[in-house]
Amino acid sequence: METPGNAVETNYRTIKITVVRGNNLQGKRPSSVQVDMDGEVLGESDRKLLDPKDQRVHYDFTCSLRVPGGVRGLRDVATKPVILTVRELLPVEKKVEVKPVVLGQAVVDLLPLLFGRSSFLSTVPLNPASVPSPKGASPLPSKSGSTAETAEGARQKQLARKVFSKWKKQATLDVCVSAADPLLSEAERAASNLLKVTVETAFSVPEAWAPQSAPCTYTAALEVPLTAQEDQVLLFCDGQLKAGGLKEQNGRQKKRPNPTALVPGNRLLPATFIYAAPAEQEDGELKDAKDRRFREEAETVKSRVSWDTETRCFMDDGGTTRLRQKITKSRLWPVEVMRSTKVAEIKMLTEENPEIPFHGVAFVDMGQLLYPGVRRIRGAYGVQPFSEAEMQNKARQSGSVLRQQAKAIANQVKARAGSAAGSNKGKAGKTADGRGAKDPKEPAKKQPASQIRITAADSVADSVADSEPRANAEGNVSAATTARRRLLVVVSVSRRSTSCFLQLYAEARTYVIIEMTLEKPLVAKTSPEELARRLKALIPPRAPLSAGPSRAERAVLDFHRQVANVTQHVSDVYGEVLGGEPPEERSREQTKVRLMGSLNGSPTYYAFKEQMKRAVVRIVRDKMQRMEPITDPQELKLFVSKLYVYLVDQMYVALDKVTHTHTHVYMCVCSLLSSHCYPLCSLFSSHCSPLCSLFSSHCYPLCSLFSSHYSPLIVLLSLFSFMFIVILSLLSFMFIVLLSLFSFMFIVLLSLLSFMFIVILSLLSFMVIVLLSLLSFMFIVLLSLLSFMFIVLLSLFSFMFIVLLSLFSFMFIVLLSLFSFMFIVLLSLLSFMFIVLLSLLSFMFIVILSLLSFMFIVLLYVHCYPLIVILYVHCSPLIVILYVHCYPLIVILYVHCYPLIVILYVHCSPLIVILYVHCSPPLQISLDDVVDDSPDEVRLSSSQLRRFAAEAQLTGDHEQAARLHREVRERRTRLPEDLCPASLTRKTFPDVYSGL
Repeated sequence: METPGNAVETNYRTIKITVVRGNNLQGKRPSSVQVDMDGEVLGESDRKLLDPKDQRVHYDFTCSLRVPGGVRGLRDVATKPVILTVRELLPVEKKVEVKPVVLGQAVVDLLPLLFGRSSFLSTVPLNPASVPSPKGASPLPSKSGSTAETAEGARQKQLARKVFSKWKKQATLDVCVSAADPLLSEAERAASNLLKVTVETAFSVPEAWAPQSAPCTYTAALEVPLTAQEDQVLLFCDGQLKAGGLKEQNGRQKKRPNPTALVPGNRLLPATFIYAAPAEQEDGELKDAKDRRFREEAETVKSRVSWDTETRCFMDDGGTTRLRQKITKSRLWPVEVMRSTKVAEIKMLTEENPEIPFHGVAFVDMGQLLYPGVRRIRGAYGVQPFSEAEMQNKARQSGSVLRQQAKAIANQVKARAGSAAGSNKGKAGKTADGRGAKDPKEPAKKQPASQIRITAADSVADSVADSEPRANAEGNVSAATTARRRLLVVVSVSRRSTSCFLQLYAEARTYVIIEMTLEKPLVAKTSPEELARRLKALIPPRAPLSAGPSRAERAVLDFHRQVANVTQHVSDVYGEVLGGEPPEERSREQTKVRLMGSLNGSPTYYAFKEQMKRAVVRIVRDKMQRMEPITDPQELKLFVSKLYVYLVDQMYVALDKVTHTHTHVYMCVCSLLSSHCYPLCSLFSSHCSPLCSLFSSHCYPLCSLFSSHYSPLIVLLSLFSFMFIVILSLLSFMFIVLLSLFSFMFIVLLSLLSFMFIVILSLLSFMVIVLLSLLSFMFIVLLSLLSFMFIVLLSLFSFMFIVLLSLFSFMFIVLLSLFSFMFIVLLSLLSFMFIVLLSLLSFMFIVILSLLSFMFIVLLYVHCYPLIVILYVHCSPLIVILYVHCYPLIVILYVHCYPLIVILYVHCSPLIVILYVHCSPPLQISLDDVVDDSPDEVRLSSSQLRRFAAEAQLTGDHEQAARLHREVRERRTRLPEDLCPASLTRKTFPDVYSGL
């Protein structure tokens, strides 16, 4: 039955690959194009001749690629390129087989199909191919025609070199790739992601990584999610060891993974380069000043292993979600590295639990990919020896990716070896019957993979064990035994060296530079518009600013302030000049004359005039909007009249705002301002004096008339309103004070009553809860003791019954023992369940009572506040009486119940301790407590020592208990070096182990 992981996917998608033409090709013979992908040949075109005029070959060849549906097919599209090989046939000669010559190779990436495109046209470069020598060919001539084959291979190389030397321009192929439908819909493309992992260079590698005799392989591996349930392993197997002396070139091109089937020119990824950034801008480790100095030295002087390989990993929606979940679970992801040889690879394939040679691991911090908008991380990460505990502690993973891959390859090799052995057995049977014999001159066929590895192991063992005798004179030891012995020597040396070299990573301070890039960030970055919208939602809107007064209004207000200031100054002068005389002894005219004389005799008048000048200028400029001088006398006359009327009106408005303390002062100020406002207007013209004098002669009677008719009434109304306002203010203040005091006293009384009521209810509920808890605890203890005694009695009875019945029949005893065991287990489970249920019910009852009391208090406080007020007003005597009468009852209950609780605790605690000590199961010593395989050395924990001390105290052995307590105290004060082998031997405490 097929598992879901191995089920054959029937949903295939077809991709058409059309080779349109070849450009800038040279050659007179016909050529063809072969298309293959991942070792599978998709098709080969017909042989076409070169057009000498355009230097083009029109192939017009189309083949189909069937891609399995699902994530696996999309992963192949992202990682595996389509290989186009241009081949040319050599002329046929005598006694030589016709073989095609590989002129060049081109590579087409199908990655644009994953970005929503259903077709694209690409022009790819055609790179020359180096013709390898035939497999198995010996450099020495043989009798079977090897000389002819070697000459043929040399001729093919020479021909290919000659053809490419004629290509002055870069030869290219025009390829069109199309699919009926896009491989991904818009929703799938939006949910999927493409991860690119680049392992660049490992610097400051240990000196032991340098190959001694056999060539070495340097491998890096990590595991990434593929789908929501499946992971995939990314392997980087083409590391190259480089000596120190030069820094790595900045801007070097990245390589393709698994470049075995590609020519050297196609092993580089187009338009992908490695650019080194400053160490402080990296995301990894080793960014301090001290580390930067070490890195400069390591990247220049010390040896390094260079991969410079980029691997792509396509992930669907589930894989992307799982990637985000795994990073959330553990920020650190392990990237494993190793150095292996042929012997180590054979050893890994032959063992069930292989040991990885030079196994190291670097932990990459992937947490930064969860930051909004982050798509790329790159940095240097330190390599440390591989440890299962470190993997579990840092990466929350168990097991090694390289070990799992070694096991999988070993299983595949064993399966192939088994199938090859079956086929060889069948061929041997045919040969024995005389029907399958072959000509001895026929060349041997390709050996199985297992046989090739054994041959390689023998050769390595021979090279390592050169010091052994190569021939046995007596002939007692066979060749196979000698080879096996040499292989065991090499494997043992490899095991010792591997365990010894694991610490070299820390000594050499090896680090590897790794880059990871995502097509789309795991967490999308919020746009500025969205941030502005969210910020606007958080900040409440501000109320619109009230419009202030305009410039014209400010000018009028400034004039009012100047009038008020002049009024204040005139009032002060009036108080100085006429303040000591009663008003009845002088007339209005006399008062005016004396006040005007005082003002004219001092510079106060001119100060008033200068003070009012600025306010009048602002009124003319801002209020009346007159900026240019007036040249027409008639227009000037009208304007001055209009200005004078406006100033007089504003003067009265300003005087109405001022509090009038004296009628005569008010009259004098009106006369003064009325007589001097018009001269202020003469600032704008020197020809307005007749009009000013005329206006001054008629203004005073008008002001006097206004003052004589309305000033007494205004004074009386002002005094009456002031007294009314004062009386109302005093009454309102007294009323507010009384009301505040009354409300404060009422609130204080209510708060005290509510506090007392809450305290009483809380005490009552607490006492009820305590009593219920004690009762439930006593009930549980009694039930536990009864159930335990019942189980003990029933166990004894069943044991006696089993012993008696065992004399009669063995079968009957077995059946009855099973029945009794099941009965005991069921009773134990029922008693345990009963005890647990009672405990849960008591706990739930206590919790429910607590919640009900809390809810009752809250409801009483929230919803019954008026009722509490009424109860306090009407029932306060009743509450006092209840508190007085119930308090002795509470005290009596507490006094009488406390001795009963103390007596139960005193009398029951020894019985519980004795039952626990004598009826507890015997001490189980785990494998972790055993220090050595010998039974004399056993390590006990502090808790076990304290338990033995309690048993010794109960049995009366005080000396033994003191010794055990002393050992526990010594463990607490012991140094960390002494804690590692801390153990107690049976020789030290013989009495304890005799009890075991």
